[in-house]
Amino acid sequence: VNTELFHPDSPAKLDLPGPIFMTMGRVAVEKNLEAFLSLDLPGTKVVVGDGPQKAALEKKYPDVVFLGEKKGADLTAHLAAADVFVFPSLTD
Repeated sequence: VNTELFHPDSPAKLDLPGPIFMTMGRVAVEKNLEAFLSLDLPGTKVVVGDGPQKAALEKKYPDVVFLGEKKGADLTAHLAAADVFVFPSLTD
């Protein structure tokens, strides 16, 4: 964790029903995102990142919030807004 950038007390203001389940990274098959996106969870599922599977997943999961690529302080503020960080990859 880069403590110069990440400040859990400075989250992005996301007007979404909680809890917020968030994953971030490359949106690609090897990240196993469908294992997460297909879960029946309360609140909101959020994907931060971009990649070759993004358009297909946006179409298949219209209730998921896809925020695209974030960098620097914008990325860390969005991560701080999550209640749960999800990392479904089986290979990373």
